[in-house]
Amino acid sequence: MVSNSETFSSLSLRSNSSLACSTFSLEKIQAFKARIENFLIQISSNKRNIYQTGCKFIENLEAKALNIIKSIEAKQIYVRNKLHIIKIQQLKKDIHLELVKATCAIEKEIKNLFKELEQSSKELAQFYIKKIYTDYEIVKSENILSENLNVSCLDLNKTLNNKITDFEKILINAKIYLLGEIFPDFIQEEFGLHLEGHSDKCTCIAISKKNDFFITGSLDRSIRLWNLKTRSQKCICYYHEGPVNSLALAKSGDLLVSGSDDKTIIVWCVSRKRILRVLKIFDSQVKRVHFSYNDRYIISLTSDMKLRWLDSNSLEVVHSITLTKFTIDFKTFSNNGSVLIGESTGKLFSCNILNETKDIAFPLQKNKTLTHFQLLKNKMMVLAVYKQGIICRYPINNSSIFKKSVKKYTILTISSAPNENFFVTGSKDHNVRLWDLNTLKCEKLFSFHKSRVVNVKITQDNKLIISSSSDYNIRIIDINEESCVGSFVYDKLVLPKIYLTHDSKYILSGCIDGTIFIYDITEKRKVESGGHTIKPNCLSFSTDKIFLATGSPDATVIVWKLKTHQIETLHNEHKSLITCITISDDNNYVISGSNDKNIIVWDITKRKLKAKLKSHCGSIKCVTISHDSTYIISGSSDKYVILWNISKEKNKKILEGHTSCVKKVMIISEYFVLSGSNTEIIAWNLQSSSIQYKIPLFNANKILAVNKSCKLFAVSSDKNFIVWDIVNNEQVKAFISKIVPKCVVLTESRLLIVAAYFKNKLVVFDLNDCRKNFSLAGHKSNINVIALTEDEIRLVSGSSDKSIIVWNLHFKAYEFAINGFNSEITSILATKDNEHLIIASADNTIKLYYLNDKKQLSEKNFNSCLNSLAITSDNRLLIGGLNNSNVILYDFEHNTEKVIVKHESSVQKVAVTNNDKYIISISSGLKLIIWNIKMNEIEIVYLSKETFMDNFFISNDNLNVYIPSNLSGVAVLKLKNTFKKSQKKNEGNEILELNEEKEVVVCVDVIESFVKMYDIKMVNLIAVHGDEALSFLSSFLYLDE
Repeated sequence: MVSNSETFSSLSLRSNSSLACSTFSLEKIQAFKARIENFLIQISSNKRNIYQTGCKFIENLEAKALNIIKSIEAKQIYVRNKLHIIKIQQLKKDIHLELVKATCAIEKEIKNLFKELEQSSKELAQFYIKKIYTDYEIVKSENILSENLNVSCLDLNKTLNNKITDFEKILINAKIYLLGEIFPDFIQEEFGLHLEGHSDKCTCIAISKKNDFFITGSLDRSIRLWNLKTRSQKCICYYHEGPVNSLALAKSGDLLVSGSDDKTIIVWCVSRKRILRVLKIFDSQVKRVHFSYNDRYIISLTSDMKLRWLDSNSLEVVHSITLTKFTIDFKTFSNNGSVLIGESTGKLFSCNILNETKDIAFPLQKNKTLTHFQLLKNKMMVLAVYKQGIICRYPINNSSIFKKSVKKYTILTISSAPNENFFVTGSKDHNVRLWDLNTLKCEKLFSFHKSRVVNVKITQDNKLIISSSSDYNIRIIDINEESCVGSFVYDKLVLPKIYLTHDSKYILSGCIDGTIFIYDITEKRKVESGGHTIKPNCLSFSTDKIFLATGSPDATVIVWKLKTHQIETLHNEHKSLITCITISDDNNYVISGSNDKNIIVWDITKRKLKAKLKSHCGSIKCVTISHDSTYIISGSSDKYVILWNISKEKNKKILEGHTSCVKKVMIISEYFVLSGSNTEIIAWNLQSSSIQYKIPLFNANKILAVNKSCKLFAVSSDKNFIVWDIVNNEQVKAFISKIVPKCVVLTESRLLIVAAYFKNKLVVFDLNDCRKNFSLAGHKSNINVIALTEDEIRLVSGSSDKSIIVWNLHFKAYEFAINGFNSEITSILATKDNEHLIIASADNTIKLYYLNDKKQLSEKNFNSCLNSLAITSDNRLLIGGLNNSNVILYDFEHNTEKVIVKHESSVQKVAVTNNDKYIISISSGLKLIIWNIKMNEIEIVYLSKETFMDNFFISNDNLNVYIPSNLSGVAVLKLKNTFKKSQKKNEGNEILELNEEKEVVVCVDVIESFVKMYDIKMVNLIAVHGDEALSFLSSFLYLDE
């Protein structure tokens, strides 16, 4: 509310005279009361508008809160983790609490506004009922009546927005929690902030007459609308199929025309941000587009040198001519669509689409090469520059000519002043010259460049010259003072194309990397603009959610203002991909790490480099800054954690202890820091620079084997693998190998059997004393598959040598071999009665053998190789995972088969539960399908975005399935679909297609339980340090307590 805050104490009224009554005529009193009536009506109207705006604002807040709570509740259906359930419940409470606070703050603000209005209304109402007024009352009422009580919705919304910062912050935190990670697409969708600019050279720029926006085109085929004040992107269009060569903006600023290499012209409505028409009427690339002098026509030039006039309303071609190959340029003038055309042959003429007007031909300069010409529309003159060192001035209305010889230097560019009294040229001799238009005499010479001058512009006030040279130097020259008042160098500019806004406040230019260069002439500084040329790969919010810092593979760091979408600061100090980024709590610094092994500390407020930290020998993977912004902790692929002192710009302490790349660091307290890698979590004591706690990690990239009781797990992590006892929560044995073994078996008697690579033998370890027990040799080639009989007495191995060997583990000896296969063995299955073997080979066949009699009972051919086999407990139904992506069900009794599930790629493994209820299959490693045998339908599909699920094992109780995890241990998923209450049955389908309702993305939330392969006691010691420590641990470990 705008108020005239004049105080009554400033009035020169004596105390006695303030009681004196003024005499007014009846008409004046009535007019005065009429003003009071109108003012009171205005107050009522304003109160109503304020109330309605406030109610609408609160409704919007409630809608936002409701939407996010619905999303949280939808996620809650999948959550099994206790800590995550607590987190979700807390988020819902926080949203509700902040909504109440925001609503109260809005109501309080509206009440304050009402109070001010009611006070004015009350005072005026008292004046209204009076018949006689004192001088004091007249002055006071006049002061009230002079107040501007209009409160615009825009201003009120801005005021109310300032009251809900905490509410907005909790909403952002909730959305980030739902996503799990910040993505550029989330930033664009949530905040409308486009983080990427052009990804290739910017070819053209069009600036609005009102200087409120500009539009750019690029080789990347996009057209982008920018707010000139905030330099933020408002719209991106990717409709052209080729590079955008030219843009033209109508004087109204609402109609845009673009020409492209895709042989089209597109007409755009700027205000509605939509396409009006696509013109596919050209036979060659569109190189130039212009509007005629009065916007009545669109004039285009194509690569086949055809110049066309299109009506702006009907968009029909109304005239066309073919230019010669010597044409250097054309310019529009007059309201009848005339254009001035120049040729290098020296020919200069105009062309008009109206038949009644004859074309004008200017005197031909024989044997002269025309290089540039300038049209002076107000004085109806043409300035022409010839290679031979001649400047000519042609009046358009008559055939007179004025020449000036300047043979000493070659003119490369020319520009006339807005008042058309003088013009400026740039030449090959590095100089800028100012010429009098009437006499063509050089009045002033400016020698501020060290290379040839390729472009010159003159500001609207006729006081400044903007010149650019081929060495990417741009100079701002004061004409009256004859001095250089500004200069800068930027080697990415697309020269000679520089643009000047119509108010002469900004210089714009496109850059070869796709960025937009903007220079503020009045403030004499480069303005941050554009965006990343490559999609950002790391993002970080400031603590108060005011700023967003982004780093990209283009080696650029940008700090954005989230509300205005404005670039607060940016830098290109790095020389390689940005790997990590963070903002200090006080918003003073942005800290970034890169593959160039450097850490850059950039001062956001001063927009300059604070420190460049060098000590790491590898790529920087993580960085964080202390709450008081005094020191930085960084982790790198060189396995070191370094503590830096910002003020001294050097490393304070180097912490050694990790055995692999450090992925994350976090400051928990002044002397307590956590760091994590793929192989361990370390808690550091900064006072002693020593390790306080160390937790080894075992990321189960692959589950190699599980014993029958599911108490021992053999898992691989990179090239190593371990055996873990889940009962005692301890590592039994660790193996370091160049290649993770393909075939591993664990027995209930704690034997570990491994097929050794390239040695064609089986190695048996006794885990009771953790030593090698014995070896089984007999194959002539690599062992592809091994299987254990149900009684664990016999071990069967299949090899690339097309043979099967049955070993007796009790006697630690060879028992017999099975030969006669035509191809290598792909899968072996021992039936649960210990009597039969089913063997699959690469020639698409399976053979059934009686184990005791060593006889083949039957043979079956399929249409694809079987990679995996499983069988029901009654030995009737065989499940096969085929190389052609099908899972088949073969009935031994009736000799029939059918496809039950279709995968998207080759099936890697199939299994059936002991109770014959579920069949589980896995294909690409990212999709696990659970099929209900009784219901004849898919029960649930588990999808993975991070973990490659190339193997799985079923729990002993038939309720869960074990899968690999990116955390330290093995994840446990529910076999039955408990995430959706209502499911439609799929009856009678021979082949079951996947149903989206049954698809669940594997993440920490959906994990039913976890086989924890880490020191739980040590974790608890770290977790007591608070929520930050707990948050850090959850990045590496599954925590549920």
